[in-house]
Amino acid sequence: MRYHQFPRAHISIFAVCLLITQLRVAAAGNPAWDQATKLYTTGNYTAALAEFRKLSEKNPTDPSTHYMLAQCYKGLNKTQQAIIEFTWVSKSSDPRIKAMAVGALKQMGQNVGAAPQQSGATGPRELINDSPAQTVSFAYKNGWVPCTGGCLTFAKSGWHHYSVQGHPDSDQWMSFPYQRDGQTQEQMYNQYHVGHIIKVSSDSPATDAGPCPTCHGTGWIRYK
Repeated sequence: MRYHQFPRAHISIFAVCLLITQLRVAAAGNPAWDQATKLYTTGNYTAALAEFRKLSEKNPTDPSTHYMLAQCYKGLNKTQQAIIEFTWVSKSSDPRIKAMAVGALKQMGQNVGAAPQQSGATGPRELINDSPAQTVSFAYKNGWVPCTGGCLTFAKSGWHHYSVQGHPDSDQWMSFPYQRDGQTQEQMYNQYHVGHIIKVSSDSPATDAGPCPTCHGTGWIRYK
């Protein structure tokens, strides 16, 4: 008997599509899920990610949604966030989805069972599910808390999306108001300044003074 050898990438894509079909049957009657998976299967990962995020907000413990979030991040080459989502699913009680998440992590060269970390072993450096609150929650579960050294952290209230030329709309920004000529102006810094000391003045734009000496520019400190 002869066997045809499929490339590994094609097997992975086939497996994801098969799982999507099975999950769609399980989620019959859910137009939001149908729309999200349709966007994913047509390669529109950015739009699919937005739809799966909405589904995750309504049901944050659903492993199927987290698995698809991971696939969307992977499709967008956001490797760290994909690893975070796959790791979450690998701890699920659903054996079918858990096995696929474990397989995906191994293909990405991850030590399954270990908490995903950036180089330097810090808390997450990117927003998880586009949410500062979820990012802080994830970090806490893995032994990290926002830095207390006075730098910009994800725990600070006021993060918001804002359209800035030359930056993707997915960026989140923190505004620092100041007065100039009797009018209120704003200096803004995005999430990539987390872990930096932002010097604020009432009459001039806030300035980035560089990495925080307490957390060394990561925005996180160990608590356990």
